[in-house]
Amino acid sequence: MALGMLASSVVVSQAVIQIKQENQALEVKGFAEKKIISDFASWTGSFTTRAPELTDAYERLSRHREAVEKFLRDQGVAEGSYELFPVGTSVLFARSPQGAITNQVEGYALSQEIRVSSADIDLVSSVSKHSAELVKQGIEFSSHRPEYFYTRLGELKISMLAEATADARQRAEVLAKSGGGQIGHLVSAQQGVFQITPAHSTEVSDYGRNDTSSREKSIKAVVTVRYAVAR
Repeated sequence: MALGMLASSVVVSQAVIQIKQENQALEVKGFAEKKIISDFASWTGSFTTRAPELTDAYERLSRHREAVEKFLRDQGVAEGSYELFPVGTSVLFARSPQGAITNQVEGYALSQEIRVSSADIDLVSSVSKHSAELVKQGIEFSSHRPEYFYTRLGELKISMLAEATADARQRAEVLAKSGGGQIGHLVSAQQGVFQITPAHSTEVSDYGRNDTSSREKSIKAVVTVRYAVAR
């Protein structure tokens, strides 16, 4: 019986010690946010040709490629600012009267992508807006939305982590002081995911966000910090 009471008292005392130790640490989150403006843009378009014979489809694609490149030059895009991707080939099969695909080759479809990348944001945006002119020339052209990037993101993240950590320290000092204590040494720190969203957006993701749809963006950093508290 005495041994049982002794064991129980040890368990209780250990629990009390653990609670006291846990009370001596304070966990807070720190935040930092900055507005950034994209300094690089990329736009991708593709054009397609179809013909009963593969050689005819390729010749037509070559003519359309020349027209697309001329369009880019007229827009002010330098030759080194765009990239042509390999040609893709698809076989077109005829359909039966019932609509089922048969083994009879009806023709060929060739397509090619072109990408414009530049630090001139306005130029890339203009090319995207005016690409419909290629359709007027009889070219089957498809345009994607431009993507906007911030190229100095790496160095910005480092400074924002420092700001978020300083913010966490200030929050911890206020909380500790209100409880009659003061902040001690740093116990642990954990970096959260970065959220890069369109300006004024409140959307977040557990895995982080990296918006490329807008020129003006907001980047948010979060850190979780644990400090020792002295009484």
